[in-house]
Amino acid sequence: MSGNYMTSTNSAAGHYDPSFDTARASSSSYRGQEVGNESQLTNMNMDMTQNSQVQPYPLLFNTASETPSFQHLYQRWWEDDAQTVLWSFDVRQISLVIRFGFFHDSNEPRTILHRRNGNVLETFLNSLLPPYELQFIPTLTQSQKVEEILRRCQTTMPMNLQWTWYPSQALRGPEPSIIADEIETESQMHFKAVPFEAWVRCSLGFPAAEVDWFFLQHNALYIILLSHLQAHRYELPKYREVEKLLRQKSPFAHKAIVQCLNHFSDGKELQQSSKSSLDFIAGPIQDLFQKYPANLISILKKLSVIAIRFRQTYIHVPNVDWRKRLDTRVKYLDDLLAALSPTDLARSLTRSDQARFAQLSREQLMDEQNSITEVLHTRWCDLVMAVRECCTAMPEFVQFIQECIQILHNMRNYNSTLALIHGLQHISISFLWVNSTTTSNTADAQAVNVYSLTPQNVSYLLDSSNNYASYRHAMKVTPGIPFLLPHIIEYRQRGEAALDELFTMT
Repeated sequence: MSGNYMTSTNSAAGHYDPSFDTARASSSSYRGQEVGNESQLTNMNMDMTQNSQVQPYPLLFNTASETPSFQHLYQRWWEDDAQTVLWSFDVRQISLVIRFGFFHDSNEPRTILHRRNGNVLETFLNSLLPPYELQFIPTLTQSQKVEEILRRCQTTMPMNLQWTWYPSQALRGPEPSIIADEIETESQMHFKAVPFEAWVRCSLGFPAAEVDWFFLQHNALYIILLSHLQAHRYELPKYREVEKLLRQKSPFAHKAIVQCLNHFSDGKELQQSSKSSLDFIAGPIQDLFQKYPANLISILKKLSVIAIRFRQTYIHVPNVDWRKRLDTRVKYLDDLLAALSPTDLARSLTRSDQARFAQLSREQLMDEQNSITEVLHTRWCDLVMAVRECCTAMPEFVQFIQECIQILHNMRNYNSTLALIHGLQHISISFLWVNSTTTSNTADAQAVNVYSLTPQNVSYLLDSSNNYASYRHAMKVTPGIPFLLPHIIEYRQRGEAALDELFTMT
């Protein structure tokens, strides 16, 4: 989007209320882009210029200026591959393509799905809908089936999230630190409302209505504060302090404040960083596409896993660290996705474990300064995390991991077996349900049940009582590649004699 951001005065009230027209302009922009028409905002501005009381404001943010340049921006292979997938019969791949929406025309998936056979659409819906909704599929028209598929696969943000912070009108308003915290809190709230998929589309140059909406709300901050300071210039020193406090916080809110203060700079304008505001997200995503092979489905699977990491890093945290770059390096992910079969993965993990544990000796384990035990434990934790993220993002991967656990257990690779089991344990919480039971005094009691994804014959390894006594007994009877943590705990509690069960393997 480009051009001037137009707002009008409220003649009925006799004063200017910037929030009214900011919200109206934002809403019009969002709806227009939602149907793939990027000219809606421009048309809206042209209509508003007919009003004799319009007041133009610059549009501070747009995706082109806020994202780093991308040398492959105009290559269309992603969109071409996405169109091909939409004509396939792989429901999982189709849902990924619709979810990330690599189309310059957002109606492209809808258009292609309308051309598909009705029976094919029913098959898609059968795999997307929960069992209790399947009975309604035959009653849907072709258009309803298409819209239901799109609705189930797409992620959107709520449309009613508008900028609500306003400067205090009290004679003695809050301190600069409180104002900075309030603005930062609101900026974080808007940031967390934007789906990860929209940031990906924005990073690659595709239309992203949710990101445009996010930018418009920060443009609203600029308009609101500028209007306030034009009427209350004595507050300029306070907001100069606010600007300093925001320098290490939201880059979007900070830019809005800087641009506002520069209207009153008397030739001494505040300088801003030349780095793109979205570099901490867009940069790593662009790097991923430049380094990864030109295989759309592989990249989309990786992105679906990185989406879990994104939420952990920026969404499910009390405060956003705006300087923390998105980590797109998911260790073990390539190995998990590239494995041809559970046996192939089990053999790969075992070869790696054997090479690492061959370097471990009794003396090294007893040496507190030796880093090899820490390296082994870190690799184990990385494998746990990779399994958790992969299976959360791609539930169909659970059975693959379960079969691999069985094979690893038969190979007596306790290290990787326990890592995969613990990874599945993390996502078992997704299968919670509540049972009501009747106690002896007839009072109702409720218990939360967790559906375990661990194969039954290896579940004994999860018993952590007495420092994983069941596992340590199995290690004595059928030695193999060890699960290191219990042995380290035993050594710290009982001394060197505890290492006999680890280093007497035959």
